[in-house]
Amino acid sequence: KILLVYEYLENGSLEKNLFSNSYTWENRFNIALGIARALAYLHEECLE
Repeated sequence: KILLVYEYLENGSLEKNLFSNSYTWENRFNIALGIARALAYLHEECLE
């Protein structure tokens, strides 16, 4: 069984932080890109 484990975010959810005015659009893009790359790695390259 494969699971995704997320770190506890003391300052709220990723969604809450991304859609607040705390980050520039460039930072939001880089965060989303990093998440997409991590998920692609887990889906395509991670060996069981």
